[in-house]
Amino acid sequence: MCVAAIRLASVCVLAATLFAGAAAAQKSKDTVRVPFNEPIDRISPYFTSHPGASFFTDALYEPLIYRNPRTGHFEPLLAKSWKRIDPTTLEFDLRDDIAFHSGNKFTADDVVYMINWIIDPQANLRHNEDTDWIKSVEKLGPYKVRIRAHEPVAVDLSMLSYSVRIYDSKIMTKLGDVGEYERDYMIGTGPYKITQRDVNKGVIIVKNENYKHSPGRVGQVGKLIGLVVPDEQSRIANLLTGNVDVVADLPQDQIAELSAKSNLMTTSSPSLQFIFLQLDAIGKSGRKELTDPRVRRAIFMGVDREAIIKHLIAGSDLAVPPTAFCIKGQIGCVHTKSLPPYDPEGAKKLLAEAGYPDGFEVIVDSTPPKVKALGEVVAGQLAKIGLKARHQPLPTPVYRQWQRDGKLEAHIAPWTNQFDVGRTVNRYFSPGQTDMFADQTLDAWRIQASKETDPAKRDAIYSQFYDRVNEQSYILPITTVPFVYVHSKDLRIRPGALTQWGAEASDFSWAK
Repeated sequence: MCVAAIRLASVCVLAATLFAGAAAAQKSKDTVRVPFNEPIDRISPYFTSHPGASFFTDALYEPLIYRNPRTGHFEPLLAKSWKRIDPTTLEFDLRDDIAFHSGNKFTADDVVYMINWIIDPQANLRHNEDTDWIKSVEKLGPYKVRIRAHEPVAVDLSMLSYSVRIYDSKIMTKLGDVGEYERDYMIGTGPYKITQRDVNKGVIIVKNENYKHSPGRVGQVGKLIGLVVPDEQSRIANLLTGNVDVVADLPQDQIAELSAKSNLMTTSSPSLQFIFLQLDAIGKSGRKELTDPRVRRAIFMGVDREAIIKHLIAGSDLAVPPTAFCIKGQIGCVHTKSLPPYDPEGAKKLLAEAGYPDGFEVIVDSTPPKVKALGEVVAGQLAKIGLKARHQPLPTPVYRQWQRDGKLEAHIAPWTNQFDVGRTVNRYFSPGQTDMFADQTLDAWRIQASKETDPAKRDAIYSQFYDRVNEQSYILPITTVPFVYVHSKDLRIRPGALTQWGAEASDFSWAK
């Protein structure tokens, strides 16, 4: 659903004559058409990196428990209840009234089969760090299972809700390759079931009329179609001509221009994504100036986050400059120390105090292209405090190479969080290529928090963790990134879901 900026004048005349009738026809057909920028060759929670695949994955396949994207609370889904037996053991009572889209009944056998497949090293999952904490699974009865961890894991429930989706084991056992299941069957227990996955024609999901076990997830629209519209200009043109019903991820100026059309409207929703500036605090790149906390703090003070939000961020009324490297509402996002406010004069004084009254050269890189403009602005803002900042946009392969070679100095990128801060902390503060801080104190707290299952004690650890990150000026979260849809006025999208898309398939409905 990613769309880049274009000028609209060339398509407006054609749109005026075609849009209204086409949109109304799709409402009468109870069908929402969503464009994606590349074909979806596999709908899998375990292997694909296609961002659009998750939109369908969440509608088709379900976990044992559900993290409500609006409240952040765990709720029953395939499991009707659960309890922690000890720090390494969880026990689940399963629902006995659920059927897969195939008609096969869901039982404990499906959970046991799926988890045993997941923890098999030969599965070679794309993100096996999400599940490699699982030691074993045991069937205690037709609708009761026990899952054991190798050691205490604070995020076990979060990972089960996010990364363990249950397939129909009666079909899986007959297949030699899980890839065949994900390409040709794609059977789950969710509020929608699939009727088409074609790399050229797109994906079609239809409402599961038998779905009842999670009322808030019941489908409202009869059919959703994921169309392949690779050309960026064509996606907006298709919206204006009524050939698709919604587009998203547009630049701010394009949203304003489109929302002025009488047949279109916008819906904004908060998301779990933010854009950040990460500094080379250990001098991997040879930029020794960045190893001084005063220099890093001066750089943070030179970034006008409010101005960036106002002028560059779509849905700016929902965007905020985070107060730490996490998003308010995430589990574990607690701290007492603040990031410095925008203060260019104070930044100049700090640079002089650190021994750099005339500044120094620094490369501000940005990846992917969608944050290029923001990278240019940050480089310009740093020039105003005396730094010789040069912006360098990097294609993803080049960024990866720079990362491996330790060449990143001041790196700007987006990041999509989960409801728990654990994965973000592990991603950016574990020893390795992504760690630009090498802070042993943080690493010790990171490990301690990852094993603490008492929420209050874990929050206390993370409060120390984030306070130190802020005090040392390691990483600056510049802005949250709301998810903004531009869509037909016949269509309604329920906002407020903290997910990658800002909404789930079940949040789409028609105006009454």
